Amino acid sequence: MATSMDQGQGLGETAGQTLGQAQEKVQQAASDARERAVQAKEEGRNLVRAQVDDRSSQAGQLLHSKAQDLRTIAKELRNQGQETPAQVADQIADKGEQLAGYLRTTDGDRLIRDTEEFGRNNPWAVIAGGLFVGFAASRLLKSSSAHRYNSRHVSTRSAQQLRSGLEARGASVPAPSPVSGFSDSPVAEDL
Repeated sequence: MATSMDQGQGLGETAGQTLGQAQEKVQQAASDARERAVQAKEEGRNLVRAQVDDRSSQAGQLLHSKAQDLRTIAKELRNQGQETPAQVADQIADKGEQLAGYLRTTDGDRLIRDTEEFGRNNPWAVIAGGLFVGFAASRLLKSSSAHRYNSRHVSTRSAQQLRSGLEARGASVPAPSPVSGFSDSPVAEDL
């Protein structure tokens, strides 16, 4: 009996050690996963910063170019004796130059912070901007959808007219085979 108790104790100790080792491995794996997640987050943040830096510099250069074009237009307006429109063009060019300088010289972190601060200080402006962008996107999608519908509708009508014309001449025209998801019924055309 003592031997069987000793064996039971030995098994209990072995099971306890195995359980302890398993717990250590799980904790190590969780720690490794946390480290990788933090590292991936930092890499993503750095990538966003770099993209914002690059894009803002490009936008600043483009805006500077457009401001110079506007100054040329203002000069031409002055040569034509139109002083008021020339002054307006110069003012817009000045604001464009200021914004271009800000975009070219500001790093990504500062630009993101300034944008977040603007959003906190002017929530209604952000909401209005979002509504405008959403409305513009919906109009764009609606116009492209109407174009696709009209082109499909015209091709369906053309096929029907061709089939009618051939039948009128006495030609044998096989019935069109239904395509899955499409139908010649007016209900399907309106969808």
